[in-house]
Amino acid sequence: MNKLEIINPDTISECFSRFRGMRVRRKRPDIFINTKEGEEVGAHLIVLSASFPVFRKHLSGNDVVHFRLSRFLHQ
Repeated sequence: MNKLEIINPDTISECFSRFRGMRVRRKRPDIFINTKEGEEVGAHLIVLSASFPVFRKHLSGNDVVHFRLSRFLHQ
């Protein structure tokens, strides 16, 4: 099996920057997190799953997810 290796570390930064821009513009979020203040924040499950094991473990396979993390502030 062939492996994809990212040689330029700026590619990763650029990718996450694009995801962040999409989140800010609310483009295609597939998970919604309710904050402590009751705000709803859209995010991208693929980014959260890649970054946080709890998302990878509990939320894989769902099309659209609403998740409450009441200890987090909306920022």
